[in-house]
Amino acid sequence: MRCWLSSPVAYDGYDPLTIEGALQCAVVLRETGRTPDDVFSACPVRAPLSDTDIAIPIVDDRFGNVPIAMASVGWFSGDARATKRQSWKRADAEYYSKRVVKVAEAANKTQMLLKATVTALYVDFYVCGDRALLTDLLTDVSHLGASRAGGLGELHGVEVHPCNAKAWFVGPGTRLMRVLPHGRHTAHRGSFDTRESTLRAPYWHHRTRELCDVPVQRLGVMC
Repeated sequence: MRCWLSSPVAYDGYDPLTIEGALQCAVVLRETGRTPDDVFSACPVRAPLSDTDIAIPIVDDRFGNVPIAMASVGWFSGDARATKRQSWKRADAEYYSKRVVKVAEAANKTQMLLKATVTALYVDFYVCGDRALLTDLLTDVSHLGASRAGGLGELHGVEVHPCNAKAWFVGPGTRLMRVLPHGRHTAHRGSFDTRESTLRAPYWHHRTRELCDVPVQRLGVMC
């Protein structure tokens, strides 16, 4: 699938851009009218994966103990370049549990933040799933990546096209296309790091963390 970007997307070159979290968010919004943060706010951190997993129309495979969505990380168009987005962080007084918040104090002052971004025409994901269901669900996906409230990762549109069935984990020149457990895949070329990472959305959660091979993308080089 090709996601056309109408704004820069948050990306620091360390954590790959993925599509599964955006699809899970769309499912939760459709079913409950609420965001995943709201729905799972009271869920214990140690809750098993089966209790909180959100089904999306992408097939799962196993390279170990964790079911892995057959979806590549995002690969930017050849024109992609590293950029930065300036934003301002104001004091969230309502969350401080104080009767008085002095915004003139150093700790509470409005701060200017620079966020690493990528500016590109589009980003491609290679997935194995139900094309009709994906096309329908993607109509509810308006942004990719973090800092959506700040306007980052806004989508102009999405196109879904057929591709090679193995393209989600083996790209041109046997390039590694997504995060996989270390040593659980055939030999790949291209750049990848071996380090601790997570294997299933939501990727910020540590319950699927283990030693992984993580693809590294060089901006300006098409997959």
